[in-house]
Amino acid sequence: MRSPLSLALALAAALLTVAASGARAGDAWSHDWKAARARAAAEKKDILIDFNGSDWCGWCQRLTREVFSQEAFLRAGPEHFVLFEVDFVRQPENVQKQPREVRAQNMRLIAEFGVRGFPSIFLADSQGRPYAKTGYQKGGAEPYLAHLAELKKKRDKRDELFARAGEAEGVEKARLLHEALETLEMPVFPFYADVADAILAADPEDTLELKNKLLEQKFQSTVRLASQATSDPAADHDAVLKALDELQAYTGETGEKAQLLLSVRAEVACAQTNPGDPEKRDLKVLLEGFQKAVAAAPDSNLANGPRGLKVAISGLKKRLAGGQ
Repeated sequence: MRSPLSLALALAAALLTVAASGARAGDAWSHDWKAARARAAAEKKDILIDFNGSDWCGWCQRLTREVFSQEAFLRAGPEHFVLFEVDFVRQPENVQKQPREVRAQNMRLIAEFGVRGFPSIFLADSQGRPYAKTGYQKGGAEPYLAHLAELKKKRDKRDELFARAGEAEGVEKARLLHEALETLEMPVFPFYADVADAILAADPEDTLELKNKLLEQKFQSTVRLASQATSDPAADHDAVLKALDELQAYTGETGEKAQLLLSVRAEVACAQTNPGDPEKRDLKVLLEGFQKAVAAAPDSNLANGPRGLKVAISGLKKRLAGGQ
């Protein structure tokens, strides 16, 4: 049995470990994206989304310690936002503790929001559409709350332009919708895909020369999300394949864009053969898809690189010949 002193020391060590990363009030933060959006709609609030690496990201830990764990934020933050955390943990013990469905959800959200660094803080409306992005800011909780209040003005500007667009027609409607998206400085896809469609419909002659820009953004987003879906057992692979196939009108049948699209499509189609067990997927589907992709641009870097499609095809043939 431990002595009272050793128990006290162990407790102190545990508290220091928590303090080092910056404890946050767990009940204040949701980890269910669907539930967070439903709550935001019910309470007529926006959502603050924290893309966080709690067990490895030093700046994330500072933000939690200096802002999210402070009384001023714990009091005022939930009054204005539904707080939602996407915690991308790395330590094996923490990965094991995180429910599989939460980790899969987090990986989808990282892909959808195009997160490339941590911490990334997004403000979104109750539909989950982001309208502002920030990160670590020095100064503590109260200046950070003021910073968030300033960022919320972007939504007001967005909604004003959307309302004006609702009363306009033709090219003017398309211009106002595009101005709203430009004000946000956010990825258009997948969150504002309906707005992009409305822009193209309002300007069928492409007077504003936005068609190629929007289609390229749609292409990049669709490929990114499709790549993530290959490792997500819960992904709707039929819907992903349909989205990729719809882009073939943009990429054409040959060229490097078409090749990238076909290679990702092959991976999704292969994942669909056994979403839950990568070891039991039908490699013939992947092989045939990669061969089609190579034919689209046989001289490309993607086809001929040291980890390119031709090397992958060779490896797949050996595995299939060996009965794997």
